[in-house]
Amino acid sequence: MRSLVRKRPLLAMTLPAMLMLIIGMLAGQLVRSPDQVAADAAPPAPATLTSRVALGKIQRTESADARLEQTQIALVSPAIPTSAARPIVSALWVDVGDEVTQGDALLDVGGRPTFLMPGRVAAYRALGPGMNGPDVTQLQVGLRSLGYSVEEGETTFGASTKSAVTRFYEDRGYSVVEVGGEELKAAEDAFTAADRAAATAETALRRAKRDYDHAVEAAEALGPAERPTLDGVDDATSAVEFAHEDLEAAREAVNTARAAAGPQIPLGEVAFLVFLPVTVDKISVVVGREVGEGTVQLAAGPLSAIATFPRPVGDAVSIDNHATLIAPDGERWEGVVSNVKLVSETESESDDRVEVTVSLNVPIEIPSGSTMRVNVATFTSPFDQLMVPEAALVTSADGETRVRVEKGQEVRDVVVTVGESGDGMVAVTPVTEGTLAEGDLVVIGVG
Repeated sequence: MRSLVRKRPLLAMTLPAMLMLIIGMLAGQLVRSPDQVAADAAPPAPATLTSRVALGKIQRTESADARLEQTQIALVSPAIPTSAARPIVSALWVDVGDEVTQGDALLDVGGRPTFLMPGRVAAYRALGPGMNGPDVTQLQVGLRSLGYSVEEGETTFGASTKSAVTRFYEDRGYSVVEVGGEELKAAEDAFTAADRAAATAETALRRAKRDYDHAVEAAEALGPAERPTLDGVDDATSAVEFAHEDLEAAREAVNTARAAAGPQIPLGEVAFLVFLPVTVDKISVVVGREVGEGTVQLAAGPLSAIATFPRPVGDAVSIDNHATLIAPDGERWEGVVSNVKLVSETESESDDRVEVTVSLNVPIEIPSGSTMRVNVATFTSPFDQLMVPEAALVTSADGETRVRVEKGQEVRDVVVTVGESGDGMVAVTPVTEGTLAEGDLVVIGVG
């Protein structure tokens, strides 16, 4: 009880002191001199805005909307069966935007298909048994790539190619067009007749020899007499020789007819394309109507950006000029101009339009038909130079052009000569060598 009493006076003295200290601190924060109030109300000191000196090529660019397209275009005209009274489109197996590849059917006309196969030689004739050439070779390559057996040494549309073509059609639900059947039957009938004629001639020869032997025996039984002649035997022998010559000719005719008989691919039932797979770009046929001049347009190859500019701008664009494709989210892809062509010509040249195609340096996964912004260079300096923003240039009363270089707290003036300009940048060369370098900070304004 005594210790508690002794501590209370000390606590009574400490609490008021602490309270006065807190009040003093708060007053120091809230009560300010007139000079402090004026200093706090003044605007902040201005800050310099800077940009780094760059080393590169000066460019002047023009911008336009561009659509992304595959620029390798193929028009496929469907096969028209010769037996069809009216070439009606009986089936359409693809839609716009579909990706199709080798072995796929695009459509049917009168029940006959049009397939895709790889190849650089365009289809220009029907392909059938016994034929050869680069179109036959690329057909064989395509069949092999689809898993069908074609002998490597077979350079013509031979037996293994016939078998592969038949299987290819049957696997897709179609019958093959057969050719040479009547000629083969006629040749086989002629061979059968020649074989019978040879057999008959051999029988006649045996009979002639037997008759001659009997005649010789009879003449010897009668005593000395004139021996019978071999005329009948000789004639029969000649007949046998002729019959065998005819039989061999008939055999060769059968072999020739057999080689020329079998499945045929009519013109138009296979379209050979350099690029596969491809995308269906446009369809101008309608199921249930005559095919007419309708086609299926296919697009292949990497995406390119296609933009149109007024002719005065387009005339300043050249092949291999640098270009940049810009997505809505700001992503960028670099490329070069690959084609420039006049697409509309009017009485006023200023109203003409020039189409510019930009090939991208790397493939991009963007849907064909998308629209983006493209910047195309109309001028590029031939070599790298020091560059600064136009806002960095200051012209003094004596006519000299300067840039202000900031380093730490120091700012110094550098006299420069001005070169080409483009897209807000200016090429500069310091009058005194070594006073300006890539990466230096130059003042472009005060913020």
